[in-house]
Amino acid sequence: MSNRRFFAAIVLTAGFVTCALQAPVASAEQTAATRVVAYADLDLGTAAGAAALYERLRLAAREVCGEPVRSAAALLLQTKCRRKALSEAVQAIDARTLTALHRDSGCSTG
Repeated sequence: MSNRRFFAAIVLTAGFVTCALQAPVASAEQTAATRVVAYADLDLGTAAGAAALYERLRLAAREVCGEPVRSAAALLLQTKCRRKALSEAVQAIDARTLTALHRDSGCSTG
C-alpha cells in the first residue's frame, strides 16, 4: 500500500445489510456510530499483522453495533451491522493481506 493509513474509522448505521447483500435496511432516524482503530504498530504486509488488525476491527464492529440482543429479528440486524462495518473498514484500509483474510472469512468488500 503506497499511502499507508494508520487509523481506520468504522462508520455504520445499525441495520445495514450483510456483506452478501447490498440493499440498506436502515431508517433515517438511526445514527451512525464510529470507532477509530489504530494500527500503526502492525505490519499489514504480514499474515500476523493482518490477523491482528482484523481482530481489532471485528471487536470494534461488535462494539458499535450494540450489546447482545435476544430477539431473532434484532440479532439478524446486529449481525448484518457487524458484517457491513467490517467490510467497509477492510475496504477503506485497502491492504492485500487484510482483504484476503476478509474474503477467506466468507465476506467480500463490495
